[in-house]
Amino acid sequence: MQANATSGPAIYGTSTERVFTSIPPLRCALLVIDMQNYFVDPQYPTAVASAAATVPAINRMAELLRRSGGCVIWIRTLSTTDDSRWSVFEDYILSPQAKSLRQALLHRDHHASQLVSNLDCRPQDLVVHKTRFSAMAPQSSNLLTVLQERNIETVLIAGTATNVCCESTAKDAAVANYKSIMIEDCLSAHTDAAHINSLANFKGVFGDVLSVDQCAASLHKDRGSTNSRQVSTA
Repeated sequence: MQANATSGPAIYGTSTERVFTSIPPLRCALLVIDMQNYFVDPQYPTAVASAAATVPAINRMAELLRRSGGCVIWIRTLSTTDDSRWSVFEDYILSPQAKSLRQALLHRDHHASQLVSNLDCRPQDLVVHKTRFSAMAPQSSNLLTVLQERNIETVLIAGTATNVCCESTAKDAAVANYKSIMIEDCLSAHTDAAHINSLANFKGVFGDVLSVDQCAASLHKDRGSTNSRQVSTA
């Protein structure tokens, strides 16, 4: 599904120009979204068929960012509890059977909710739990607080599905005044069309779409940047 790792993904948006030409690593976080058995392991009906193939690229991006001084955050979706129910989605959009299955399989202790075993998770990495599509949405998680505490200004988005939780989180990060970058070869969707259209929409309005190679080249251009920034908390 990779478009053009050399010159940039020309099919996305209305321009092939890079939006962000440098990535200060000390203020950068890689957000790896929903790489859980529920979304990756083919034994579950909700799995994205192409998600498993992105694991090597995700591991490579994570190691590149760690070595440069950045932060890796693994984001898990968990089923909602009584005090944080997503009632419209659960009661109207999901069928009763789908709702029951989702609640059971995304319980924090179920095998389905665990990160897939071949992800290179390290002790210094962080784990954030979310209950909505976007990890940045109100009532979804504490991700915004985590990013603010670490003075993060750029987020790299990886995981699955490109056009659902990944795009939602990337857009909300952009709206909250983060430099938001979707990493095309670290993302997957149920169809190639969904993946490509999602990235095209994002590139045109919200941020940048890069490959792991492009991110790696950009991480060292502005090492140790201490530029101040402001983040919307509204």
